[in-house]
Amino acid sequence: MENNWKPSKTIYQIIKEFINEKYIDTDTQSVIITRQELMRAIEATGEYILLIEPYRKISKVKIFSESTVDTIRNQLEKCGYLSKCYDQTTGKLILGKYKIEKQIPEDLSGSELRKHYNQSF
Repeated sequence: MENNWKPSKTIYQIIKEFINEKYIDTDTQSVIITRQELMRAIEATGEYILLIEPYRKISKVKIFSESTVDTIRNQLEKCGYLSKCYDQTTGKLILGKYKIEKQIPEDLSGSELRKHYNQSF
């Protein structure tokens, strides 16, 4: 029997809501998020689990991969919503940490984000 169940939100919608909830509109305070926080926010919905073990079919749960999250995060970076973090002393890139630059418009769909991302090249 085929499982046609669909989650109530897409991965992109969950990430967008997470970023917009964390965003603070101020020049003096920056908000830093981590890649791990994005993964946890998706799993916290109870509708997705991260694919880290051999595939198993679970009813009413969709499996997502880290690459899906990284793709969306890269698109958000290129479009100016997130930026990479650098160590203030050494100037080296801090892996897995990102600064929220601006709020993501509520009406910006995943398809529109991809379109903006592709146009940025």
